[in-house]
Amino acid sequence: MQGLTSLETLHLYSLPVPWKGLVLSHLTSLVVYECKRLIYVFIDSMIASLVQLEVLEISTCDELEQIIAKDYDDEKDKILSESDL
Repeated sequence: MQGLTSLETLHLYSLPVPWKGLVLSHLTSLVVYECKRLIYVFIDSMIASLVQLEVLEISTCDELEQIIAKDYDDEKDKILSESDL
């Protein structure tokens, strides 16, 4: 897993569930494609590590509700409100 921290470009294709827990501080480009059941792309605890992100491309994610969701251990899939952003 340590090698993932130095990724600069990441393409996610058909990701079945939300992903969390990764620190991607060198990521400059993220492409999310055909993740039909994905309801969010990031959790709020991941955002601080994405300071280098320049390109975010999302397409054909039918159930996507928000780009950033709150990270609740005991409550699943809570979404950030506008005031939280």
